[in-house]
Amino acid sequence: MKRLLELNYNKNVGMNLGLERVTQLAYKLGILDTKVKFVHVAGTNGKGSVSTKIAHGLQHDLGYSVGLFTSPHISTYRERIVEDGKIISEARADLLANEIASAADSLRVQPTYFESLALMAFLEFHLRGVDFAVIEAGLGGRDDATNIIPKPEVAVITSIALDHTEYLGPTIHSIAENKAGIIKQGCTVILGPSVYP
Repeated sequence: MKRLLELNYNKNVGMNLGLERVTQLAYKLGILDTKVKFVHVAGTNGKGSVSTKIAHGLQHDLGYSVGLFTSPHISTYRERIVEDGKIISEARADLLANEIASAADSLRVQPTYFESLALMAFLEFHLRGVDFAVIEAGLGGRDDATNIIPKPEVAVITSIALDHTEYLGPTIHSIAENKAGIIKQGCTVILGPSVYP
């Protein structure tokens, strides 16, 4: 846990988009070889609300066990990792953080804070064997740490507007292209309305 907190405050390991580190760690942890079905949500606004509503519907209306990963958190980072409507315990978070840190040390890579939290969520949902994991992308889509999902059952893009232009590009087209990076061949796609005039 101490390592995760250090990453949160280490200026040298801030935002660093790309999938190389997180993919290496995902393979090392064995979390890409999973039976969990994924719903991946990206967009400019409404990602967290849409993700939460989808998770709620899957759990309460359809009876599935559901993991939910959202960001940011309000009170504790553990709010980002929810299983069947309950945030993970501190003890469980410590165990997951230690697994991520151990894998990172063995590969000699230093994941960012967001990458570590995303990996903790993926590992938790894999180990618990949830039926579905609803994953909210952090920034964009194509190069976001959550985009290690081989093929989601459903890719949702809530809306597209100008946001994070320094990372995603200066135009609606470049931003839409980046967010569409979560769409994989053969998955169902749900698109929300564009909010750009």
